[in-house]
Amino acid sequence: MRAHKSAWCAAWVVAFWGLLAGYGYPEPLHTGDIAPDFVLNRFDTTTPVHLRDLAGQIVVLDFFAYWCGPCKTAASELQPQVQQYYAARGGNPLHVPVQMISLSIDGSDQAATRTYIATYGLDFVLDDSAQTAFTPYSTGFIPRFAIINGVAGANYPQWQIIFDQVGYGTGNYVTFRNNIDTVVPEPSAIVLLLSGVIVLLGWKGRRLKGTLCR
Repeated sequence: MRAHKSAWCAAWVVAFWGLLAGYGYPEPLHTGDIAPDFVLNRFDTTTPVHLRDLAGQIVVLDFFAYWCGPCKTAASELQPQVQQYYAARGGNPLHVPVQMISLSIDGSDQAATRTYIATYGLDFVLDDSAQTAFTPYSTGFIPRFAIINGVAGANYPQWQIIFDQVGYGTGNYVTFRNNIDTVVPEPSAIVLLLSGVIVLLGWKGRRLKGTLCR
């Protein structure tokens, strides 16, 4: 029954967007598309942030509203299991930095949004109450996510959406990590990284040898 209901919902969404497309409404951005630039202010400040400011990083967009239950589930997991996880490791396995951006799409209750931000320890929040950034991604549902490769010369085109998702279930952060870990920087960057590791190991080896000889 649950599988049948999920299939029916998926078919309804496809039909809905097909209908809108027939009336000239563009389909939402999805995996494989190039993410458009945007400029939004940080929440509670007037500091503008462009998506393109994050060149050289993997960007995870999280569109949320303070009243959204699945958004809360996502925030409680993604902040520690994605943002803090990669920050502690210096990026993905090939050391590409990862930055999560939380975008608030409902400005009707600033106090409630501040409480949400504080509760989940969100440290990079943008005010998208006008839904400027959200609209191209919108399917009519939140939370809405997009993982974007901001690295030039990587195995994906720069600013390509490498993964997108609507909704969130407990444990979905694993899927986010799996996609983030697929980003490979240009070969020269890998060579430099490996060279640096070899030099460091050689230096440590000489230090160790000198210590043993004393």
